[in-house]
Amino acid sequence: RGNFSQILPRDLGLREPAGGWVTGRFLGVVLVVAFVAAVIWALVRLWKLGLAARVVVVMAAASWFTLGVFAHTAFVVDGRYGILPFPITVVALGTALGHLQSPSRVRRLLPVGVVAAWVLVLVLPYQVRVIGTKLSDPNWMPTRIAAELEQRGVNHLVGDYFDVLQVSYLTEGHVATQVFYPLPVRYPHLEARVDAASPYKVAILFRAGAVNEAFLKLPLEAYERIDVPGYELYVPFDVGG
Repeated sequence: RGNFSQILPRDLGLREPAGGWVTGRFLGVVLVVAFVAAVIWALVRLWKLGLAARVVVVMAAASWFTLGVFAHTAFVVDGRYGILPFPITVVALGTALGHLQSPSRVRRLLPVGVVAAWVLVLVLPYQVRVIGTKLSDPNWMPTRIAAELEQRGVNHLVGDYFDVLQVSYLTEGHVATQVFYPLPVRYPHLEARVDAASPYKVAILFRAGAVNEAFLKLPLEAYERIDVPGYELYVPFDVGG
């Protein structure tokens, strides 16, 4: 159910991560139904083309249910699990359109029309409403945090899963990170390095306004508070302690 009511609309750019419909619920549902109908038409058409095309049909049809056997794929907020079925589904749709029996001029213009419609209806509304039109560096946050830590001689960091792991990636593990409990542990060897480090060499990263002193390894007054847009970074004053 989540594949079709949550993941597919997100992959099409019709639903925001929080679940709201970018184009409005009615139009969004109509576009999802139209896409599903087009895919079904494509699969039926490909099935009639022979064995090679049937391989694509089987893959495209089965892909929407393959990940459903794993419980963790119930997570649909960012549509990430569409990475398996969505590409092969689009390939099937494109292949079927490419085999339409139509005048050569129509066959030449059809791909242009499909891409243009896809961009105008599915891509641009999401870009404007959800992502925004202002260009920025997607790596600014981990870059800034890594620079603040390097400046102060600290290479251990504790924080939210989605924030601190970016710092580890950027520094290729030079900054060892540990995630707030109970978020999952992806890199036990980095977590072990943080556990073994002196608390005077461990910085703590919080989202702005979400400081929880229970996660601090030292008294609050032992930290320098550094404001980073959207974050609060706490670095021990005595990093040589």
